[in-house]
Amino acid sequence: MIVNFDYSPERVAAIKAVPGRRYHPRGQYWTVPHTSEVVEQIQTLFTSDRVVASAAVGATTDELSVERIHEMVSKLDKELTLRGYSPRTRDTYRLHLQRFLRWLRQDPAIVCEEQLRDYLLEMLDEALSASYVRQARAVLVILYRDLLDQGEKVAELPSAKERKRLPDVLSREKVERLLRSTANLREETLLTVIYSAGLRTSEAIQLRPGDILSDRRQIRVRAGKGKKDRYTVLGDRTLALLRRYYQAYRPGEWLFPGRNPDQPMSRSSAQRIFRRARKACSKKGWAYY
Repeated sequence: MIVNFDYSPERVAAIKAVPGRRYHPRGQYWTVPHTSEVVEQIQTLFTSDRVVASAAVGATTDELSVERIHEMVSKLDKELTLRGYSPRTRDTYRLHLQRFLRWLRQDPAIVCEEQLRDYLLEMLDEALSASYVRQARAVLVILYRDLLDQGEKVAELPSAKERKRLPDVLSREKVERLLRSTANLREETLLTVIYSAGLRTSEAIQLRPGDILSDRRQIRVRAGKGKKDRYTVLGDRTLALLRRYYQAYRPGEWLFPGRNPDQPMSRSSAQRIFRRARKACSKKGWAYY
């Protein structure tokens, strides 16, 4: 429960007699446990005095940590699920909301736009990346516009700009070195498909044998970035390597299965394959970058 009053030493001394009371210098108000005993005590201590007590949901993360924060994070997750966000993105956004509420230390419904700007500015001052700050802003927009119905607070909230950089593009020679440094045919095939077809690791490990359209010289990518299907090129050398791989490994449901054949290879396993090949390059005295 939030308690506001004009400052006086007598009022401060009175509020300090309440167990569990806490002062919030940023908002210049006190919070006390919202129980019938405390309400009765406040009425007794401030009889005939000008004190405003609000039953607004707790104003600190300590008070919100179990009920309010859990409730808001759950609502955010449901909203993201309805919008079709991936589990990984939902995890990231939930962490952003928890970070914001810990920083805020009061109920988000009662803050002003300036505090939201301060939050983003502090993140930039901590040298966090612009993309990370943009994610934080996106969470604030969903929180205030869709969950709290206070869209005016984020209507003019600026978005951090990313410094544009030229992508690192490997030469054909360096890609060939990387592929020759793989441990076996399976690893060579995976990295060849990624590099030759321009796939993300997450897209490559989700491929099924039926996605290799050899007659059309295409690879079908299901639910890639933005959950959109697309087709990409299948080169002759890659196709020949895939045929050798298929004859040797006979993959079932997944083109690159994990330890459990019913599941695709994990992202971490694919990343380890890449790191091993890169390390092997250096041992051979070949410059990868």
